[in-house]
Amino acid sequence: MHKLFQLLLSDPSANKDLTGSFIKPRFMISEEDYITPKVSVATVAIDNNRVLLVKRSNDLWSLPGGYADVGRDPIQNAVKEVREETGLDVAISQLIGVYDSNVSEFPTNGRHVYTLTFLGQVVGGVLTPDPVETNGAAFFNIHELPTIPSMTHLQITQGIRIVGGDSVKPQVDHIN
Repeated sequence: MHKLFQLLLSDPSANKDLTGSFIKPRFMISEEDYITPKVSVATVAIDNNRVLLVKRSNDLWSLPGGYADVGRDPIQNAVKEVREETGLDVAISQLIGVYDSNVSEFPTNGRHVYTLTFLGQVVGGVLTPDPVETNGAAFFNIHELPTIPSMTHLQITQGIRIVGGDSVKPQVDHIN
């Protein structure tokens, strides 16, 4: 570690992030000050060639989901978010992908977010959009989707391929 510290003192450019901004070495930052990406979950629920979408406060349609709660695993978070936003219960079958907001076009209010997207099947409940969580929820024919962000379209496409029987590896965004 002594050599690393000497390098950082002698050449500050050795400690810049991908944007060229100076970052403190990990050993100089307390755990509370160490900034990491937020984690969100989303679920692609496809039923009879229809996909479940929710209308956000910005009037964009997207998948049901939200930030992960501490103390719940990713699948529990995905099930909870669908239930809160739509009134429906889902069973999660698999991970569709891990999407990085720095790579995928998706509105995150300037936050760096990793979104874990799952494939789910509606198993109960009644479609009852929560007005606190969303401006609406509905099923859309997969061939007649409303205007949606490109990341949402990619997530849905991956889900459709899996439901159709394609052997699809989870999508993982990365910077080339």
